[in-house]
Amino acid sequence: MKKLIIPLIALAILYSCEKSSEVDVIAEEGLIGVSLRLDKGFAVSNSDSSVDSSWSHIFQDAVDITFSSTTSSYSKTVSFNPNDVSSFPNTSLPYDTYNWSIANTGGSVVVSSALYIYGSSSSAFTVSSASTTIPLTLSTDFALVTVSETNLSSVSISQGGTDTSLTTNNGFYYGYINSAFSDYTVTFTSVENQSASDTITSPSASTHYNYTISYEGGTSVTVALSDTFQLEERSATLSNLEIGQEYQGGVIGYIFQNEDYGFIAGEVHGIIISTEDQSQGNINWQIGTYSAEEQTTYFNITNSIYEEIGYGKANTDLIIQTQNSTGLPFEAANLTVEYTNDGYDDWFLPSIEELEIVYNLRFSLNGLFTNDYYFSSTEVNDAYARAVNFATGENVDFYKGPGGTTIRVRAIRYF
Repeated sequence: MKKLIIPLIALAILYSCEKSSEVDVIAEEGLIGVSLRLDKGFAVSNSDSSVDSSWSHIFQDAVDITFSSTTSSYSKTVSFNPNDVSSFPNTSLPYDTYNWSIANTGGSVVVSSALYIYGSSSSAFTVSSASTTIPLTLSTDFALVTVSETNLSSVSISQGGTDTSLTTNNGFYYGYINSAFSDYTVTFTSVENQSASDTITSPSASTHYNYTISYEGGTSVTVALSDTFQLEERSATLSNLEIGQEYQGGVIGYIFQNEDYGFIAGEVHGIIISTEDQSQGNINWQIGTYSAEEQTTYFNITNSIYEEIGYGKANTDLIIQTQNSTGLPFEAANLTVEYTNDGYDDWFLPSIEELEIVYNLRFSLNGLFTNDYYFSSTEVNDAYARAVNFATGENVDFYKGPGGTTIRVRAIRYF
């Protein structure tokens, strides 16, 4: 999974330059504007948010900015809470030239910061009146998305082809979205084999989108705000995940049962089948080493012998490990692990029992199948691997190397 854009909070320090008749002015325009930018990370501790009745944003809750004179020992420190976008302190600075520094003084989230002056490449700025009140204002481009974890196994947000799983904290999924972008799709998956999605079109900055999820077994907890982000309640109704349903880059082919490897009680997992072949024409399970003297091709043992549902990934990992250690290409497995679709890149070559599932669902899948053979990741010996004839459904031992019979590969992944 790919990550959300990390939010930036902009602190704009604006100055209306009025020249004093009692002092010499050292700059014609003086302070044009100073901006403080804070980068917010997603790693939070339990103390950084509340789920009882309100949501506290996880920006640092106390930050100091210190203005230091370049000509004397004078300095002034202003403290602020970057989570509160409604009220912000004003300050005043006497006539002088200043540098600045910032420090995070509260909370447990480390926030990196940067300062710059609008209209100037210098690190210093000048206050060109004897004493000026400078209004400090805070704004953000970001909106917050929250939903209770209750009966949900995952929540993700996708935008522009990038899909990111939301972080959980204190019983809530949460994430920040940038108002500069549009059409964020929020996808919910429940522990009861249900799913739903909702699209936030052109999100508004300083808005808190909280979802109420309706499904058999309960409704999500509604949270209020502890700051001035405007609350917008949204809802989604979950529907059952079904075999043959388009989902996470392919089509659901199987839901793990209690006896399957990969089954987790209280959670829904299974197999997603790619909707297209990863091979064009005939391919090899392994490109072996040919001995001209013996007129024989030699192959490697990978020990990818597992046949059962839930073991295709383990088989493929063993094949790739053998490829890495020998330097000899294993074409069938490579074609699947290099495949990506809809942002998902964790595909692999199915075990023989998983390949039989693909065969049984061939008419339900959007991608067309040919009546050729398809390789599995299950190895028989040094020269053969298991395959399925998609014309008849027959399970056969198939030569690893080149031959006259066309054989293909179709990738799967787990969810």
